[in-house]
Amino acid sequence: MNAFSALYDLYEKNAAYAGEYEADSKNVLLPVGCTTANAQIEITLDTSSNMVKAEKVEKADATTIIFGSEDALGRTSGPQPFAIHDKLVYIARDYRDRFIYPDAENKKIKKTKAVIESNNFYLSGLEKWCGSPYCHKKAQIVYNYVKNHDIVDELIQVGIIIPDIDGMIDPKVKINGIKQTDAFVRFKILCENVNPEEIINDPDHIYDERIWLDKTLMRSYADYYLSFGGSEDLCYISGRRERTAASAARKIRNEGDGTKLICVNGSCYYTYRGRFKESSQAYCVGCDTSQKLHNALKWIIRRQAANKHGISRDGVCLVTWENNNCDLPAYYEDTVNLAVSDDDDEIPDVNAHANLSDAVDTAYITSQQFNRAVEGYKEKLDIGSRVYIMSLDSATPGRLAMTYFKELSGSRYLENIKN
Repeated sequence: MNAFSALYDLYEKNAAYAGEYEADSKNVLLPVGCTTANAQIEITLDTSSNMVKAEKVEKADATTIIFGSEDALGRTSGPQPFAIHDKLVYIARDYRDRFIYPDAENKKIKKTKAVIESNNFYLSGLEKWCGSPYCHKKAQIVYNYVKNHDIVDELIQVGIIIPDIDGMIDPKVKINGIKQTDAFVRFKILCENVNPEEIINDPDHIYDERIWLDKTLMRSYADYYLSFGGSEDLCYISGRRERTAASAARKIRNEGDGTKLICVNGSCYYTYRGRFKESSQAYCVGCDTSQKLHNALKWIIRRQAANKHGISRDGVCLVTWENNNCDLPAYYEDTVNLAVSDDDDEIPDVNAHANLSDAVDTAYITSQQFNRAVEGYKEKLDIGSRVYIMSLDSATPGRLAMTYFKELSGSRYLENIKN
């Protein structure tokens, strides 16, 4: 199985957990049409689309699941709005009247156009979703609010946005290290007339005020997102005819990672020219498949970083996983730590009462515990267990390379560690 097929398989086997934060962690397997962003401002709405309160978001709680089209998920520059949660420049219709534009005329014209387009595109995209068969009532509440309210003005009134002496958004003031002008806004919606039993028995988080956790909202956007028209072709990974992916996801190694693993937009260079006429002849991946394999890679990288099972140093990222999610030792784990992890007991010091002139210690106890730990891992493996090792690195800010990939049987992987 190649690397992308292995990642796609990993997503499909864990699809039931998509959109669910892991316990004591901000790590999440993202659904299709979703990515994450760090929010600085949080606005709470009632069901009548009125602001109830607004507050600044603590850094520890800033990670937010956001929805967006393929272009938005891979946006680097130019107005490409997300749906619902986004930067202030996108969601606030009065941002254009409160922003300090550059003095140079040509820059002022360009920036004015970008600001106006950002809000127009955001409202247009949200309106289309709300007008589709896949509309969700929470999306409609947010749309009614952003369409009819001056958000910057309301945030100034409650003291979240600090204006300068002229009443403009002061670019020198920051929220959690981010300029006010670049602040990211997320929404909450109050749940009214809800029984306590419904809140307790709510696996989809329908009654959670934090609407970015609502799985029904995620599915609503995913269905809408995948209903977009587009050219279909044979996906080289799934083997099915799918709507082809126009761009690939970013934020693979971390939230600030702007590199892409799949990129064939160099039609004027030699990415594929000389051998193929069209990029799809060189490589073609479906939109749904591309999102799933990228989201699986993001998930496993962050999951292993949280558990200290992965390596990330100087841009190089190393990860391992087993196809059935069995817990396996990291290939770089030292013998002592691996042995201790099996017993959760400290390894006794065989030389604690020995004379320093005694024979050299053969570390028999450590060796015995290590072998027992490896055998314990073997007992957990299925006959068809496969282990994958992947290394990623980037030479430029925009391209990510898979520098190493290896597939092993689970038993062979453990034997390699043992020997």
